Amino acid sequence: MDEVFGEPNFVNTIVFKKKSATYSTETVFDYLVWYCRNRELIKVRDLYEPRSAPEGETKFNTIVTPDLVFHNVA
Repeated sequence: MDEVFGEPNFVNTIVFKKKSATYSTETVFDYLVWYCRNRELIKVRDLYEPRSAPEGETKFNTIVTPDLVFHNVA
């Protein structure tokens, strides 16, 4: 990717869990590689509020609304 966008424009690699593994060889995480056009003009905004206890959740079955109300959808 550095050859396309240039090494100075690399911002970060974001790793996120997409699901629990059902097989030992199945991938659990996905990666988002973030580049920008101009690091001088980059804008970063918080997209979510961190949850207080995500370890207690066994599945991705909760929706958090903008007013921070948790809804179980399972």
